[in-house]
Amino acid sequence: RSIPANMMAASHYQVLRVSSVASKEEVRRAYLRRSVEVHPDRNRSVEAHEEFCRLRRAFEVLCAPASRAAYDVSLAPVDIWLDVPRDHLRFRDGEWTYDCHCGGSFFVDDQGDVVVPCEGCSRHIRVYSTSDR
Repeated sequence: RSIPANMMAASHYQVLRVSSVASKEEVRRAYLRRSVEVHPDRNRSVEAHEEFCRLRRAFEVLCAPASRAAYDVSLAPVDIWLDVPRDHLRFRDGEWTYDCHCGGSFFVDDQGDVVVPCEGCSRHIRVYSTSDR
């Protein structure tokens, strides 16, 4: 049995019509653009009101870094960890970093033990020494 189209939930990114790597400013601009289209003061249809509520919720989640990170984790496949060899880290501005595919960066301590998720997309890395493999 298939799920009716009106019951399938669109992701917050789809509601705002932005990519999952959109910046906070891109999310804000998309929200402003879309809210003009579906705001209850401009569009009196029931569908527009419901869409405006979804739009507002999507914006609230995606514009706050902590809630966006949690949301991204909920959307991500089970394995959002990347295994990265220690020799792929870069030392910049006094910190060890690894550039993420989304344009963000991971920050790693000197031992490679403490890993900070990417500030852009919430992925994580595990750093290993090539002698460990």
